[in-house]
Amino acid sequence: MMFIGTFFSLCSTHWLGVWLGLEINLMGFIPIMVQSSKSEEVESGIKYFLTQAIASALLLVASLMMFWKFGSWGVSSLGIFMNSSLVLSSLLLKLGMSPFHFWVPGVVSGLSWFCNILLLTWQKVAPMLVICFFFSLSKELLFVLILLSSFFGGVGGVNQTSIRALLSYSSILHGGWMLSSMVISLEVACIYLLLYSTILIFILGEFLNQESKTNKQFNNIFLWNTFSRMAICFMILSMGGMPPMIGFFMKWMVLSILISVKMVLVSAVLIVGSVIGLYYYLILMFSILVSCNSNWKYLNYVDMKLMSWSVFFNFSGLSFIFWLWSFI
Repeated sequence: MMFIGTFFSLCSTHWLGVWLGLEINLMGFIPIMVQSSKSEEVESGIKYFLTQAIASALLLVASLMMFWKFGSWGVSSLGIFMNSSLVLSSLLLKLGMSPFHFWVPGVVSGLSWFCNILLLTWQKVAPMLVICFFFSLSKELLFVLILLSSFFGGVGGVNQTSIRALLSYSSILHGGWMLSSMVISLEVACIYLLLYSTILIFILGEFLNQESKTNKQFNNIFLWNTFSRMAICFMILSMGGMPPMIGFFMKWMVLSILISVKMVLVSAVLIVGSVIGLYYYLILMFSILVSCNSNWKYLNYVDMKLMSWSVFFNFSGLSFIFWLWSFI
């Protein structure tokens, strides 16, 4: 249901179909969130459901207003400014982008690693592509949204002691980059989302793997073996945008196009937010590497393969970006 709802929204030719697809997606995702019946997951599921219900109500109201005004549900007719603002606000609320990011840290902190993988990657696809298809944001509005994303995503992640909370604020920070890439072109937005999702799936997937090994709640990354910790560190640096990791080149691709269209101020705000994000990623990385002794006791072939794949993926970033960019 979750995947069908996303494809239904993207294939719809009217706003009522977009709304229906998002509701199907929500109804498919909620049972996954609360399947273990833990109190933290149930609480996060309720928060997520209420937030998405408010966003869906805004989208439905805006669609009804457009139908009342113009007699059409067509996605190409956004109508008057109030209607388009309601639609955009509802989609930003579903994405968890600033200034509608208030629900993200609380929901992410209570969910399992598997649910966070779906929440921070697949659940962004439909709202993001709908915005990319049907909205042309002004430079002033784009600057305000990106400024808020950089501020809350960067400053909010500083001094966080929970990895889940840190990743949630990182998602808010990357939301500004995604929003700027949406304004540039659909291809750039898809490339950025694909690379961001790949890095995030690797990090959260490794957390999930380590939790399943110990058969208990994940609580101490410092007990991992050396190869696993180094692989995670490479991915953390890539998520923060440290050159020459692939995360740097996906940001560099967006910045180069923004500067070419004279959006220098937006680029500067994105860079400042990214530097703040890199600061708390470096703190996490140094804590993983320095605060514990090397643990070679439990090394195996899978851990060595994981480390090799992480190094190859990150340091092949330049050629990979240039290859993708040749198709834009």
